[in-house]
Amino acid sequence: MSIDQEFYSVRNKDITMVGQNIGMTQPSVPECIKSNSELVSFFEGVYKKGFSKHGEYYLLNFFWREAKSLNEQGKIEKGVFIPDSHLIEIIFEQRRQVKNGKPSRFESLFAWDNIDDAKEFLEKRDKESPNKYAIFRVKALSKNIHKGDMNLLHRTNSFAVAMLYADDYWDGKPNISIPPKWEYLLPLPVKVVERMEI
Repeated sequence: MSIDQEFYSVRNKDITMVGQNIGMTQPSVPECIKSNSELVSFFEGVYKKGFSKHGEYYLLNFFWREAKSLNEQGKIEKGVFIPDSHLIEIIFEQRRQVKNGKPSRFESLFAWDNIDDAKEFLEKRDKESPNKYAIFRVKALSKNIHKGDMNLLHRTNSFAVAMLYADDYWDGKPNISIPPKWEYLLPLPVKVVERMEI
């Protein structure tokens, strides 16, 4: 794909400004690993340039959540679980590392090549957080853009299937069971061109 190609991205409207370059964040080493020098070296070495907001969320936030389930006596028991989305993101990132030159989902901005797909995504976001997001026209500053079927991240039912779908995603293949929903990974930094009024 050509440099300076424009796309549409759904962003937090309170922190996204027309004209800005959206870049990497440089989060500090989490407190939970600061006492382990090996972990600190790993953390600082793997993503030397920092993370996208997506990467920061999936790599650094605590992902244990409280869950309630019924025991054999029908009483509610509390427990913890790891959300599927965290596991899927890590599997996709691990499979990416065997695909030469593909941009990391943890170092990229997500976008679409048409405003209709961006509007569909915005509608989902508005249900979770009304009036927090808007669609922005953005310009890629790198040629290393990846086009993948985002439906492949949401159709897994086992680790084996997740690995297969991750390979399909990085190879640019669509999910065969439903029509593809193509997303584009734009390596950061990315230029914000315009806020779309819809």
